[in-house]
Amino acid sequence: MDIYRTESIMERNSKPCSGSMTGADACREGKELLVRLLNQTGVPRNTAGYSYLFLLALRLAEMNAVKVHLFTELYPQIAAELDSSVSKIERSIRYAIEAAWNRNREGLKRSLGYHHDVRPYASEFIWHLTDQYRILLRSVQHFPLHCDHTVS
Repeated sequence: MDIYRTESIMERNSKPCSGSMTGADACREGKELLVRLLNQTGVPRNTAGYSYLFLLALRLAEMNAVKVHLFTELYPQIAAELDSSVSKIERSIRYAIEAAWNRNREGLKRSLGYHHDVRPYASEFIWHLTDQYRILLRSVQHFPLHCDHTVS
């Protein structure tokens, strides 16, 4: 996935949705919270992993499920939507997390509440990111968790 495709995914994921506070504004602001959170962790925006992490966090926050198998359930859905493969998604996410860890280890720990001295696994990072995103959304209670973030 190249940078232009990544940017178009981010634009398409800014579609209006239903909800309170004029739904489009609420979802846009909710997504901006996630973008700020990703930026605080140090994940490079110019990587495909950034977009994949963005989509995964949105989906997981909306699902509100405790037990979701990322590699067998969610990665294949996103791969099908983006015309990619599960292995490319996994590799891109691992690269993005490694880059964030090398660039901004303390910021990543602070933003996600990660307290270990070793780089998080992809699933750990995704779950910490999603949990922090849910906390931020709930702290600003007028944001709906159900937004239209499908890729067409």
